[in-house]
Amino acid sequence: MTGRKYLVVGIGGATNSGKSSVSSKLCKLLPHAEWMRQDDYFLAPDDPNVETLNGYQNWDTLSALEMDRMVSDVEEWILRQQNNVEPAVLIVEGFLILNHRKLAALLEKQFFFTITKEVCEERRKHRTYNPPDTPGYFDNIVWPSYLKHLDDLKSQADIEYIDGCADLATITQVVFEKIEAVLHR
Repeated sequence: MTGRKYLVVGIGGATNSGKSSVSSKLCKLLPHAEWMRQDDYFLAPDDPNVETLNGYQNWDTLSALEMDRMVSDVEEWILRQQNNVEPAVLIVEGFLILNHRKLAALLEKQFFFTITKEVCEERRKHRTYNPPDTPGYFDNIVWPSYLKHLDDLKSQADIEYIDGCADLATITQVVFEKIEAVLHR
């Protein structure tokens, strides 16, 4: 036992890169694990604060999310862990969690799932979004935003990059082992 009360893990990366699938599996593998999804913090589709870019509502930007509320929820979770006997794990998952500096500062272990454009686009075709993607949204907003957000992270040395095109079981095992290593050091 290390005396550790908790661990906050960030799983960020491209849309459709496997973040949610891996997070779900990790919650089953790790005792005392909880999962916080950035998707639960999107503004409502009719919110006037949702920006427009190139004629599209832009859902691929931090301003489309209630990030202050998400940070507050993570901070509150941390406060509730102070009397733990066994360490709890919070998995914070989302496509822009590592790009929000205040949130990223709360994440002791950070992963970023990369993906190719072709795989991302193919996987996205099989997902349902609210609001639904409009024609051209992927090429004009999603992919350019992903590349920009990825580039913005290059200066952060504490992020581990994972190939989101790899086998889901392999990715889950790799991330699980890295989390376990932190919990037991």
